[in-house]
Amino acid sequence: YESCFPFQTSHHPEKTLAEAMGFRYRCASADDYRDYYLPLLARKRGEGQRFMGCQLTNDYAVKNYGWTAARAEEFGFDRWEDEFGPHLKRLLDAPLESPDRDVLLVFPTYAAAALTDGPVHSVDAMTIDVLLRTFGCQMVRVGSPRFDKMTAAEMDRFKLIIVPCAAYLVPQTYERLKASEATVLFTGCFGQSWDAVHVPAGQTRELDGMTLRYHPRPPGRLEFTADHPLVNNLKGTSVPLPQDECFSFETAASGVQALARCDPHAILSVARQGRFIFAHGHLWAGLALDPNRKPPANLSGSKDGSANDIDMWGPYSATSPHNRVGETLMKNILDHAGVDYRVLRPKPRGLTPYLGDHMEQTSISANIVYNNTGERQILTVRLPYKPAGHQSRRVDNHYETDVAVEPFAYVALQGFQPRN
Repeated sequence: YESCFPFQTSHHPEKTLAEAMGFRYRCASADDYRDYYLPLLARKRGEGQRFMGCQLTNDYAVKNYGWTAARAEEFGFDRWEDEFGPHLKRLLDAPLESPDRDVLLVFPTYAAAALTDGPVHSVDAMTIDVLLRTFGCQMVRVGSPRFDKMTAAEMDRFKLIIVPCAAYLVPQTYERLKASEATVLFTGCFGQSWDAVHVPAGQTRELDGMTLRYHPRPPGRLEFTADHPLVNNLKGTSVPLPQDECFSFETAASGVQALARCDPHAILSVARQGRFIFAHGHLWAGLALDPNRKPPANLSGSKDGSANDIDMWGPYSATSPHNRVGETLMKNILDHAGVDYRVLRPKPRGLTPYLGDHMEQTSISANIVYNNTGERQILTVRLPYKPAGHQSRRVDNHYETDVAVEPFAYVALQGFQPRN
């Protein structure tokens, strides 16, 4: 069960019932409520999730949202679900593809106890999540406990496994990652709390034949200088990075190559013939840093001050110009791993009405193309099947088609073969 907030995502969507509640207090009408929820639920439906409406009374708005009884009556709060119900029914009845999900994103649930305070860890992980959604990756999310129970064969289902803030790792999981065929991206201070033994900053540890040193990194400039497919189209790029927690290979195994630096420290490295990728610290969060960011105020109609929920992003902005570097790097990683992502040219993430900052404007989840914005969007998607009712062009082994999606709406594509 979940309450269906924008960044609350079940690790077992097929077994989860989501309640349409979330930030309902941001809305001032049934139309607001529909526009807030419909694209969010469309994305979650594409992930296999089911959901139910949540019928609330006017009295609930008065007692829990600080509304007056007159305001609740004026806005017809108790009737919103009646108007939204048919939209839910149509979405649940739409044919749903069961795509091959070739990306695994690991959220450090119990492993988060190994991390320092501050928003940088969650910002890095959530930014990666949004980028994967922006590119139309068909993915699976798991927490640390489920990840640590996976076999190497189960890991082989995925082309790319991402372990954000990989300070906490257990040896058995690491050995299975080495035995699998997946490309693996680690971020944060890799192995700092290896097997639940934490190494303080300034000290080293021996791991897999390497000596790793953990240390703070001062601010500097991120520069891509290596000749490697992961960074070739970034070569010559130079952007500022804020200070961060970091690790360095004091002695590295053969084949470890630094691809980007914030001198003199490596920021991006590869090992094991390019199959392991290390982001030294919180690269995607650092690229989003904007000390002048002002969190959005109310995103819609509520005039009640209590409706301003706690901002998750702090000084990290979706509109930082350096986010494009992180987006390009993520695309390179997807290509390097052979991920079959569906949006080749995504629209930049930004501030979207209702859902807030850092969100994807529009993307595709399974066969459902959704639009989080108040403007009509046309998105080019590539599919492993020919979409019925849409003009498409064959490009290699895919079909590309342009899908027009109205504001705060979705389009359910058809033409896929149902699975038994």
